[in-house]
Amino acid sequence: MTSPDLLPADLHPAPGALHDEVAAALVAETATVLSVPTIAKENSFILHAPLELMARVGLLPLVAPGRRTDALGRIESLRDQYRAMGDPVAVPPAVADADAPGLVAALAAGDLDRVDALAAALLPGLDAAGAAAAVAGAIVPSLANMVYAETIQYFSKPLRDAGYQVLLGESGYPEASEQTLVSAILSRRPDGILLTGVNHSADCRRLLLAAKIPLVETWDLTPSPLDVVVGFSHERLGAAVADFAVRKGYRRVATLSASDRRAKYREAALLGRLAELGIQ
Repeated sequence: MTSPDLLPADLHPAPGALHDEVAAALVAETATVLSVPTIAKENSFILHAPLELMARVGLLPLVAPGRRTDALGRIESLRDQYRAMGDPVAVPPAVADADAPGLVAALAAGDLDRVDALAAALLPGLDAAGAAAAVAGAIVPSLANMVYAETIQYFSKPLRDAGYQVLLGESGYPEASEQTLVSAILSRRPDGILLTGVNHSADCRRLLLAAKIPLVETWDLTPSPLDVVVGFSHERLGAAVADFAVRKGYRRVATLSASDRRAKYREAALLGRLAELGIQ
């Protein structure tokens, strides 16, 4: 069971929080709007809005009663923002009246599998087979960096061979960007996620732990991993580089470092070890 303190602050188990047809009607209407192909300039929102809707619908059973109005307002805002992005190019099939009570019942019971099935029916672009496809997530800071590109290459091949599709996200280095990607990937209900590094925001950690799926943190070490950690010590690496330079006879050393946390750990360890050896 997930401890209540691992859930976001405005969420808690409240299976009976959603029980009226007003909410179901809003969700059904929003799903209808988001299922319409839209002409607009390239914008990730056009692609991600249906996925965000599914995530928000799935979380509705957990919304505290005092935050329910706000949660429904965000769904409505999502619908309006999508409408404003461009011109519709097709008219979707009408949502059957029978779908709304079924959605209400599934949400009230906290039956997320049933919610997934109904949401997939309301969103033609995400059919039931697609929603149930085997998916693994992977988040790296940069695909322009060859070392991360190689990581994804070796990570993806055995998963593809096993029938998985890899949902890849490029986060950059700010922790806030990682949280946004984690939310988007979790909305697809992946079977596991590969993460780069061990430093995550508190909200991001709560989301990951609440998902109850395998998590693999890479490129670092920590005594308290989210699940599994596969990496190395950046401090020991920096010290080892210093020892190597000294053995080679170098005495005048300058450093050029990236600005991310792991690079700074390596640089600090290298300079610290050089200072211990009497080299400034």
